[in-house]
Amino acid sequence: MTGLLISGKSRVNVTTKRPLTNGIGSSEAGGFFPAHLKGNGYDAVVFRGKASTPVYLYVDGEKIEIRDAKRLWGKVTGETEKCIKEELEEEKLEIAQIWLAGENLVRYACIMNMSNHANGRNGTGAVMGSKNLKAVVVKKTKPIKPYDSEGFKSLTQNIKQRFEENPAEITIYFQPVLEK
Repeated sequence: MTGLLISGKSRVNVTTKRPLTNGIGSSEAGGFFPAHLKGNGYDAVVFRGKASTPVYLYVDGEKIEIRDAKRLWGKVTGETEKCIKEELEEEKLEIAQIWLAGENLVRYACIMNMSNHANGRNGTGAVMGSKNLKAVVVKKTKPIKPYDSEGFKSLTQNIKQRFEENPAEITIYFQPVLEK
């Protein structure tokens, strides 16, 4: 349901080999990044190997670019965001990025999505840093339209009504309500 206009269903999951334990680790964050990735036609991005110099990935529909990020290395998240927007001459972007901890491979570094949503578990930022990957940049898109607009509208109204009638129910039954 990522990308559809429904509260709480826009989550980005990053799964990696954990720097602290070498086991498999997963970290989730909210925000609009996953909705716009989906809006560009992608459900997932897989990174293998390591870039020889710092880079970032730019996604704009079918246009995928690996761009130079040497000048971004060492910049704080707000500066990185500003520089990328200036370079691409585009304000409507969602950016998942690392900062100094990730660049320096601190084993518990996180990934920041638009400076206020964090994939903060399992050292995901250190994994990006180990690949010389400064950021993943996604051009914003319009919301995805559901296949069955009327059915989707009915579903979201049902969820809203049930939540208004009993707010505690949402924490207990949210997933089953979505599956009905």
